Amino acid sequence: MNLKRITSLLCAAAVVISTMGAANAESEIFTYNVSADTAAETGEINTGYDGITLSLGADTYTYKTSKKTLGGYEYSGLIAGAIAPDAKDGALPQSTGTFYKITLADTIPDGELSIAYQVAKTKTVYILDGSEAIYTEYFAEKGDSSHSFIAHGGHTYTMYASGSKASLYGFTYKVVDRQGDFEKEIQGLTFDLIKGENKSADAVDCDLNLPQTYESKFGSCDVAWTSSDNDIISNSGEVNLSASAETVTLTGKFSVQEDDSLVQYKKYTLTTVADSDDAAAVAAAKEALSIGDVSNVKNDISLPSVGKRATAITWETSDASVITSDGVVTRAPKEDKTATLTATITRGDARDTKDFSVTVAGYVAIEFIGHVYGDADGNAVFSPVDGGTIKNIRFTEDIANSKGDDVIVGAVYDSAGILKSTKLINISELKKEADGTMTADINLPMDASDTFKAFALADMESITPYTSAYVPDDTVAPGVTIYVIGDSTAAVYDDKNYPRRGWAQELQNYFDQNDVKVVDLALSGRSSKSFKADNNFQTYKNSIKKGDYLIVQFGHNDSKNEEDRYTDPTSDRFTDGSFKKSMLEYIDIARSVGANPMLATSISRRRTSDSGLEAYVNAAKELGSELGIPCIDLYSRTVGWIKEVGVEDAKSMFNHVLPRDSRFVGYDGFKSSGFYDKGSTDDTHVNIYGADLISYFAIQEMQAIRLPLAQKYNGYTPLYPLPAYSDAVSVE
Repeated sequence: MNLKRITSLLCAAAVVISTMGAANAESEIFTYNVSADTAAETGEINTGYDGITLSLGADTYTYKTSKKTLGGYEYSGLIAGAIAPDAKDGALPQSTGTFYKITLADTIPDGELSIAYQVAKTKTVYILDGSEAIYTEYFAEKGDSSHSFIAHGGHTYTMYASGSKASLYGFTYKVVDRQGDFEKEIQGLTFDLIKGENKSADAVDCDLNLPQTYESKFGSCDVAWTSSDNDIISNSGEVNLSASAETVTLTGKFSVQEDDSLVQYKKYTLTTVADSDDAAAVAAAKEALSIGDVSNVKNDISLPSVGKRATAITWETSDASVITSDGVVTRAPKEDKTATLTATITRGDARDTKDFSVTVAGYVAIEFIGHVYGDADGNAVFSPVDGGTIKNIRFTEDIANSKGDDVIVGAVYDSAGILKSTKLINISELKKEADGTMTADINLPMDASDTFKAFALADMESITPYTSAYVPDDTVAPGVTIYVIGDSTAAVYDDKNYPRRGWAQELQNYFDQNDVKVVDLALSGRSSKSFKADNNFQTYKNSIKKGDYLIVQFGHNDSKNEEDRYTDPTSDRFTDGSFKKSMLEYIDIARSVGANPMLATSISRRRTSDSGLEAYVNAAKELGSELGIPCIDLYSRTVGWIKEVGVEDAKSMFNHVLPRDSRFVGYDGFKSSGFYDKGSTDDTHVNIYGADLISYFAIQEMQAIRLPLAQKYNGYTPLYPLPAYSDAVSVE
């Protein structure tokens, strides 16, 4: 059979168009059926839909009438003859080989493309977008099937079967109403999505499993949850049963990451079962109740009024002049004071108490809050280095009856304790920021073995300082915790999302857990603003303690034009609604307990310049400089790596996954992943190998700025080069 006859057989099309009829009509459906009764054509086949063509390669074809309903659409004929490309099974087709190609012109609006086919026994069908596999399906027995997906104008989609002739029934193209179809998809989600171990939405008696991500056919979604009664069902899905049944509305916000216009809210009405054991509820609440580290309190404490399992909590204080029953703190001049807060926990007739001994730090006129060293080139570092300097020191000042000649003294001592150099700075010459902080530039030479001390004096002639000497502690105590706060690029994912990983999920690899513990509290879809509505924020506030570390990284979602997430990257740290002020709250919490805060810039998407992020990246760097705290620049690290390997090869870092991808099939958990059969083309999130590499970037940044925490690095190195996406195949 010659090519002219072959194309003749394929050219017939049964066209079904809705009554709207316009080329871009939202309800338009076009179905192409193969047919034996057609006019002769050569080259690309005109399907009868302006802008969609079909082309194929093969030496022979057979045609038969075969009426089928596949994927909800009817097809009338079957044509066989396209075989796999001239490459090993699972390889992407090259310029030669025989297969079916459907090409959409740039003018074609987004739509749902459904390809209907027949595949032989023990063979696999492949569908590709350009050179990238987006779907595979293995056939244990010969069978008919179809696959539907969102297609885009300007793309070419290829279908072929491995080691076998493929058969084509045809294809259907439905122009989609993206907003409407996304709404239908999300509103169609059932209780099964969140039920956990619960049997019914009308009888909830254990914690829910609230996904932080959802794979929509329009792309990966971040999901944020809000409860109408956070005391009964929390935003994170924790269920606190009360003595009576309660009805709660749980709302999920689904946001497509790469399309800010696609946002949907899905509501679930849930009823919890009654919990009659008041005594057990009170005991559980007492065990769980925490108000954080209260050994060196400088700021007011937020005291909860509701506890676990819907218990009520009231508070009493032993000394309201130290701390009130509302958590308001009064700091005494130069003297630490202690008071006892007593929580009374009740539910029904059950009652118990729990005491907390709270030490409120004494107030001093000068309080030193941070310092920055410099290396030999003048770069800011966070432990001394030979040939370097002590650059500056930050402090707060509230000196009563100041004469205006109060001074800050910086002094450098050698390893034998002998004074090497000093610097005196008149406080009146310094600028006081809106938050009461001041920075004194010291700029004294200092080697790694030297010691720096700072004093505050009433005047140049004084010998008695306002406070004890400030001596920086650049050591890391054993057993410290690193808390990570951020968005989906840093968050924890389970095997249902394997191989997607947040970069901070792999950070523990670089520290021995009995020496440094990483607690990753990052959540998908959160901005620096919206994260504060989640229970993980409360966990952070109640858990971080003196000597711990904080890494806070936001930006990807702060740019979303939504009231609950947007922050302004251009305004200063004193302006409401600014990114800097929003980030500052996390930092202040860490500082208030004597922990060590640091910032991290967002990782880049798979591109060599991520303009949507750069304003937030710059703001984070500026804030770090303003506050004298470390800023780990992961944006520059990831962009630099992408430029080095190229955007195409950077797929090896990101969550670009083939169905049954050979790089990941060795991990048993992959089989439970939503990506196991359908794969992924994600340019925002990274895979497990990419996450491990970015964690290593974080370690390298810590070493570069001489962060004391880097001393705890255990020598672990990531797998590198990364297993290449270009070498991956779909394992049958």
